[in-house]
Amino acid sequence: MFTLTAIRRAQLNRITLFLLCGIVILGETVIPKYCLGQEPNATPYRPTLSNPAQLSAPGYLEMEMGWQSLKEKATDDYRHTVPYLFKLAFSDYIGLLIGGDALIVNDFDQGSTLAGFGDLTPLLKLNVALPSQPTSALGLEMGAKLPTAPQTIGSQQTDYLVTGIYSTGIGALGIDLNLGYTRLGGAPGGEGKNQLFWAASTAYGLTKRWSVAGELAGTVRRSVKPFTQFLTSTSYFFTPRLVGDTGIAFGLNGASQEWTLFAGMTILLGKVWDAN
Repeated sequence: MFTLTAIRRAQLNRITLFLLCGIVILGETVIPKYCLGQEPNATPYRPTLSNPAQLSAPGYLEMEMGWQSLKEKATDDYRHTVPYLFKLAFSDYIGLLIGGDALIVNDFDQGSTLAGFGDLTPLLKLNVALPSQPTSALGLEMGAKLPTAPQTIGSQQTDYLVTGIYSTGIGALGIDLNLGYTRLGGAPGGEGKNQLFWAASTAYGLTKRWSVAGELAGTVRRSVKPFTQFLTSTSYFFTPRLVGDTGIAFGLNGASQEWTLFAGMTILLGKVWDAN
């Protein structure tokens, strides 16, 4: 953890924009030179909180990265993050996810700013096709959030997570339902350590490149007010292996944020090994 006084919101946004532009240039110029031949499509999980049951292309390394700014409802505090996720599927049925926040900046109303990297979350992901429903699948994610963040940024506790997923499609409409359970490593006195997460998202393909999505999501925990939000976003396929997204989420109750703005991208980096 370190204290920042010179970096303000506008400067942070410029730094993040520069980082994202660099990733776009990498995805469009450098990567194709090393990824010759017919490539599969990227498989975006972002920007919704829910994930699809589908794994990324087996044998290919895929990366997601973005930027988001959150405005607290009760104060003028802001929270800026640079989330990332690496995905590597070993087959059509099992894969590994490793994600977290490359940077977290808490920008307080009093003028002080705290920044640092976030916790690391490795997850094992399973995907099960449903033969009776060709456009549907079940998914399971399980793993832990490891306390790698500085003390004033993270909880300094290991949390254990498991999430069940049901995904289905009806024409150009995709539906993802997530139900998750987290066993928190620590919680303030009187608060429960068992947290439930739920999310229901729909995505609709407007064209071959453009799609829109909407999502309701929330969490429930004993002695803590439930968190609920509504998210809407749009995504654009620049190329089959590079997908950009942007959107906004609104908190729906007193325990939620006022709003969250976000933008990011999913990049199919290239083949690690031949999974065939």
